[in-house]
Amino acid sequence: MATVPRDRLRRGPRPAAADATVFVYDEWDHVIDDYRPAWCQLREIELPGDSGLFFDRALARHADLVPEVRRHFQRLRPERYRPVLGLEDGEVIDLNAVVDARVQRRARQPVSAKLYASRRREERDIATVFLLDLSASTDETAPDANERIVDIVKDALVIMAVALEEIGDLYAVYGFSGQGRDGVEVYPVKTFGERLTPAVQSRIGGLEPRGSTRMGAALRHAAAKMTGVPAPSRHLVLLSDGFPQDLDYGTDRATHTYGIRDTSAALREVQQAGVRPFCITVDVAGHDYLRDMHLECFGLGIAAESFRCFVH
Repeated sequence: MATVPRDRLRRGPRPAAADATVFVYDEWDHVIDDYRPAWCQLREIELPGDSGLFFDRALARHADLVPEVRRHFQRLRPERYRPVLGLEDGEVIDLNAVVDARVQRRARQPVSAKLYASRRREERDIATVFLLDLSASTDETAPDANERIVDIVKDALVIMAVALEEIGDLYAVYGFSGQGRDGVEVYPVKTFGERLTPAVQSRIGGLEPRGSTRMGAALRHAAAKMTGVPAPSRHLVLLSDGFPQDLDYGTDRATHTYGIRDTSAALREVQQAGVRPFCITVDVAGHDYLRDMHLECFGLGIAAESFRCFVH
């Protein structure tokens, strides 16, 4: 098979000729050690909402976690400050202004009282895209809990969305699932241009388990959504309950190697695009395969009670 030019990774999605709502993505095949060009077809599907009922209940249950999660996001990048000079009162003395004032006094000229300086925090320039795994397995009850995995993931999303709204960072939310390489689906919940409106809150509540988990194509699509987003610090957060799998994600159904290797390649593409990937998972064994995918991972406690790092 001919080698696929590596600049393909930087060209992003290509709409299929027959349908403008369909996007075509390459997929990495570790067996041939190359990309399979135009291998996956992905569609954006609009899902019904629930009028915001889930959002309101989740926020009421976990409101005390919002400040903690907000602090986690604030630590992703140090705040930047710019100096403000020429103040009559401020945090520090401006030594240059003091010297100028002494010179003015000796020259018997009017002396300025603006001898202080301060620091003003600049607006944060972070953008984050959240990608939710909506595979059928998320309909199962989480270990040691009476909640479905998908509801725990949605709880976490509610908390993070509210925290980011308070910070003012740019963020977008998409779910994903599908069946087969020609049936990958992504579900827009919130775009970068939207706020956390009642419509967005309703879409969060309407997210439900669907099909399989073809992570590679979904990651490539999420990364493409960040193209042109005006933020030098960009992140992708994957919320998932398990490893990538699909009915034709490799020829051997007994192993998940193909899906893991393709997901690993997609994550490298995400990083090459200047986006830092993370994962939040309810899978207690997730550190095993996530480490293979070189993905920085956080464990999501039952009902989003805690965040802790599995993989560094």
